Amino acid sequence: MFEILYQKALQHVRVARPAINTFCVVVLLMAASVAFTASAARAELAHPGALVNAEELAFARARAAAGDEPWASALSWMSGHAHASLSFQASPVANVYQGSYGEGDVGGWAMAIDARASYLHALLWTMTDNAAHAQKSAEILKAWSSTLESVSGINAKLIGAGAFSGFANAAELLAHTDSGWNASDRAELEQMFRTICYPLIQDFEPGYNGNWDAIITNAMMAMGVFLDDQAMFDRAVNYFRSGEGNGSLPNYVFPDGTTQETWRDVEHENMGITGLTGSAQIARHQGVDLYGYLDNRLRAGAEGVAGRLLELGGPAGPCWEMLLAEYSVRRGLPMPNTESLFDGWHQIRPEDYGLMQGMGYGTLTAFQLSVPTLQKSVGGMKGRFGR
Repeated sequence: MFEILYQKALQHVRVARPAINTFCVVVLLMAASVAFTASAARAELAHPGALVNAEELAFARARAAAGDEPWASALSWMSGHAHASLSFQASPVANVYQGSYGEGDVGGWAMAIDARASYLHALLWTMTDNAAHAQKSAEILKAWSSTLESVSGINAKLIGAGAFSGFANAAELLAHTDSGWNASDRAELEQMFRTICYPLIQDFEPGYNGNWDAIITNAMMAMGVFLDDQAMFDRAVNYFRSGEGNGSLPNYVFPDGTTQETWRDVEHENMGITGLTGSAQIARHQGVDLYGYLDNRLRAGAEGVAGRLLELGGPAGPCWEMLLAEYSVRRGLPMPNTESLFDGWHQIRPEDYGLMQGMGYGTLTAFQLSVPTLQKSVGGMKGRFGR
């Protein structure tokens, strides 16, 4: 398996940045020192294959280890985050409740924060070989799987889906590396996903604004991959393509780049685009092309939302590195508004994590160096982080 990862990382280096001379064989071999285990007995879905896959992890790890930017600064920034501390303590709640717009919250935000921390520690484990990070990630998952009984309230599906995504993405990394994750703890988490989490979101929320279904679909897809549940994964893919609700791609993003929530505000439509991007990224790792669906419809929405962010302001969600890597680098399609987000006041590199969307850290895991504007932004970022 080390040799497979070595070849994949080498292939990416040649494609993404052929001029690099400091990338030696020793660094590339370091990329494979975390043992990504194949799932020979369960071959239907690829593992690890949720928000990030083995190839991306090996590539990011090797680049960060070589001190290349922006990977090195992204990893440094992530390592210094408060939630990356090995003294971080989970705050599980048995009966989570959250009302409309977060009112009366009981454990909802705590669950979202803990999901972030679990995924952050799992990523740091794959990047550093520090087993304490794997143990901390598993500890957080255990705290919730042994405690959670219900998630209720008007906001239940939304706050729940974001947290479920983070938990599932963390679990996927622990399950398919040599993390030492306890088998009984993994089984307990799987039980939580199947008996509490999935029943909550299985019917989506078609009557609400589309960012809900976009985020729910992302969570369902991530859980489906971790659970190796083809039917769950397919249900999410099918909803993305043709679901009845506002959050399916054809119902959310229109050919002109406006969205079902453009009339509302750019923050919420950014949430919707982020959820759709997470789903497309997971599907890509499973050999399903949702980025290209409906003649690259997601690209139209991304460029539209990016343009409105540039014009109106507002926080940029954690999806732009993935979108830029897919459309601009892999497909060679222009993304001028998206590129401009990285040079403007938004300062979205290194990309953060979205608590409501349950995903993030794309600068480390998704960045691909290709176009001059990105080279410019990397140079600026070195100064920002003192490198």
